[in-house]
Amino acid sequence: MERAERRKSQRFSIDCPVSFSGEATKGDGVLRNLSREGGLIEANVRVPEGVYLELKLHLPEHNPPLFVELAAVRWTKEGQFGVQFMYMPEDEYSRLSRYITKVEFEATMQDATAALDVLQHPSRKPGDST
Repeated sequence: MERAERRKSQRFSIDCPVSFSGEATKGDGVLRNLSREGGLIEANVRVPEGVYLELKLHLPEHNPPLFVELAAVRWTKEGQFGVQFMYMPEDEYSRLSRYITKVEFEATMQDATAALDVLQHPSRKPGDST
């Protein structure tokens, strides 16, 4: 049976270093996708489903790292785990929202540019710049 999609917000691909720590787990990994509600982390450390972690997300152009005070591990599989952001200070959530708004805008602009290119050059295939 296929698992139902429960996400409320769009996820964006990212390649971002992340540090995490919990009661019995600590490590570093790479954040592979991100939304306002959570993300997917790849790591060489096994992280059990159901544990709670603190996260430091080293987002591009953001210093210091974004601090997520409480994240729940919702699923795990072979070197990956999904986290849901449960609590972060208000100023950190504002930083996250601004970052995602910027990424959403850039994605929209790329889509609009591609659509405009197709309209201007109907014989050209999308993504073909020749």
